[in-house]
Amino acid sequence: MAVSPVMPASGTIYGLRGIWTENDASGLSVHPRMGGASKERLNGRKLVCVTSTETAILVWLALGAGIAGGVFIVARSAVQIGSVAYRVMEKQMSGRAATRQTMLLTGAMIAAIVVTAFIAGYAIFAVFGSLLDSSGLLTNTTNGT
Repeated sequence: MAVSPVMPASGTIYGLRGIWTENDASGLSVHPRMGGASKERLNGRKLVCVTSTETAILVWLALGAGIAGGVFIVARSAVQIGSVAYRVMEKQMSGRAATRQTMLLTGAMIAAIVVTAFIAGYAIFAVFGSLLDSSGLLTNTTNGT
């Protein structure tokens, strides 16, 4: 008498779809089809709609990427300035070329600091502004409004 393999509670190996082998699962796509004949389009589901939560997540992701990029540029410029100083000490670079490179790297560092501060300031303003607005501290209570 042959013993069948132990099945999960749903009765299938791969879930509730009735798939028994990997070959049966290979025909199923985990990505929804975007064509005109897709089941989602026929059922009336909109796949291109972006909710406000998704938009907020993308905005915060962009802010985080901007801040991380600015911090990276500042750190990379500082390392490069150190490299220029080392090459001058080792007599591998003239003072005039070192001055030119150091000025360029310092300018890039200052620009990155300004842009990063602007992005971080906007993020901080958005977070604390929404917190203060929701707590009611920004409303004028002296006039009763």
